[in-house]
Amino acid sequence: MKTGFIALAAVLFGSAAAFAQDSDIRANLSNPILIVKDLDASVNFYLSCFGFERTGGGEITADVSKRTVGAAPDQTARSAYIRAKPLQNREPRLTGFAIVEISGGDEPAILPRVDGDNGAIHGEVILSLIVERIEDIVTCAMANGGSVLNEPEPSSSGKSVIASLVDPGGVRIEMYEYLPED
Repeated sequence: MKTGFIALAAVLFGSAAAFAQDSDIRANLSNPILIVKDLDASVNFYLSCFGFERTGGGEITADVSKRTVGAAPDQTARSAYIRAKPLQNREPRLTGFAIVEISGGDEPAILPRVDGDNGAIHGEVILSLIVERIEDIVTCAMANGGSVLNEPEPSSSGKSVIASLVDPGGVRIEMYEYLPED
């Protein structure tokens, strides 16, 4: 099906040249991820100040997921998922977001990002996208000034393929392509 829209990946990386305007590549915003120094304080801030509600979270244990958020293998990563409540009969436009704390390990908990470094930065926002054709998006990203942090590989659940990129401006993007159900 052709839509005439430029693929989101091309827009994110500043160039539509890699795809024709009738591309059938698709992506939806899954959730932003905030990298923070103190998970409990950050969750309390959003719950107390904005009336958000906590919907889940816990320790991030899968190596691929830890790499995606910028944690080293010997570091601990904890997450919380929160979402806004409806405002006067208006549903939130964004379903929610994740807050992640990275600590421990031999290295400092958060390392400043330099070329080739996968470390996260406190205050960093990560775009999390649900996509179709993840391999094509990775190819487009590389052709348009992005860099690949994690090549596409199966997620720990086996229900999706996950990859992560950094756009030319330094924004980390995690992507999931859900696999067809049997």
